[in-house]
Amino acid sequence: MGQSNNSPNIDLNQQNIGKSLFKKFKGGDLKSTYLGKISDTSGKVRFYVVTEFMRFRADIVYHGQSKLIFYNSSKKVNAQYYFDMPEELPFKLESNTLYFHDGNEKLSLLTLQIGEQLPKHIFNSY
Repeated sequence: MGQSNNSPNIDLNQQNIGKSLFKKFKGGDLKSTYLGKISDTSGKVRFYVVTEFMRFRADIVYHGQSKLIFYNSSKKVNAQYYFDMPEELPFKLESNTLYFHDGNEKLSLLTLQIGEQLPKHIFNSY
């Protein structure tokens, strides 16, 4: 289920940016979306960025878990941030900036610029 082996569930190649991979497993499913890479000023990859939403069955209801995952240049998990709902996850990465829908405003966006260091926490307005 998900990140059990520390490596991505989706191929982190340029042609897969914006694409999602859907996997079913016993008792649930997993949707992984590759948003892209974060590079330093010289163009060297610092992080690959993936969002995941996993549903798993518990008795008669499903529970979900949303994650924003940063992989290092060796494609191993560097950091994971957890969110309650999939709509809280960023939907785009462009020029080292993550784009989120603002839960308080219908048409507003929130942005988060990622530099050399990852933030300790990432919050959304939901």
